[in-house]
Amino acid sequence: MNIKTESQYIGFMEMIDGSIINIEQRKGKFVAGGMTNAGMIEEYEFELDADFSLDENLQAFNEYVTEENSKNNQ
Repeated sequence: MNIKTESQYIGFMEMIDGSIINIEQRKGKFVAGGMTNAGMIEEYEFELDADFSLDENLQAFNEYVTEENSKNNQ
């Protein structure tokens, strides 16, 4: 069975701890996480705001991920 997901690869981001997460845009949201040979391990999901540009949404996503990581590391 082939499952087609409409997604667009955005890029990657280096986290404060040195780990790398990959970011994809899927149906009005960013999905991000680590990559394996079987695909992405989805760790973060962020709804896009249609009133803002891609760059503004990426900045908000970066802040969201940073905040989530600081909560988990406390």
